[in-house]
Amino acid sequence: MAANPVAARYAEALAETALREKRLDETAAELARLARLMREEPGLASLLADPGVPAGEKSALLERVFGGAWPELVRAFVRMLIELGRVEALPEIADALGEFADRAKGLVRVVVRSAHPVSGRTLERLRALLSREQGGQVELSTEPAPELIGGLQIVLGHRVIDGSVRRRIDDLREQLSAVRVH
Repeated sequence: MAANPVAARYAEALAETALREKRLDETAAELARLARLMREEPGLASLLADPGVPAGEKSALLERVFGGAWPELVRAFVRMLIELGRVEALPEIADALGEFADRAKGLVRVVVRSAHPVSGRTLERLRALLSREQGGQVELSTEPAPELIGGLQIVLGHRVIDGSVRRRIDDLREQLSAVRVH
């Protein structure tokens, strides 16, 4: 779940409503689209979070951007966030809602970070192992991370399993700094 408990709570409430309306996937996708826009356009995010801009103007701006292309549930939810002064949390709420929707489908998204390309065979073994451990379908994506030097980092939501050489070096450095020499 989301690292921000406020975002997690809003996402949970929205997910419950969307599930009742049988629109969880649609709601998660639309909120993710708005979150992506806020991340890509920092000016939009700043304007939406600016307490000096009236809530009505913020809502009107989003209506012009999205028109009738977004579901009423998402529209009402975003309006509520604007009125409560919580719109800056929208990207985190969208992430948490996406995680909730994935869990509802039994899907676990995993990012495999590595300094060097990982073979398809290794990824398939990792997918099978994680699928058994997580009890669901695992969707793997890879991400280059040269700073790791070697080994892997496996990112499951907000949990990181770090088997990298960088981590081992950092651990060794910490252990050596704790050794007292007489």
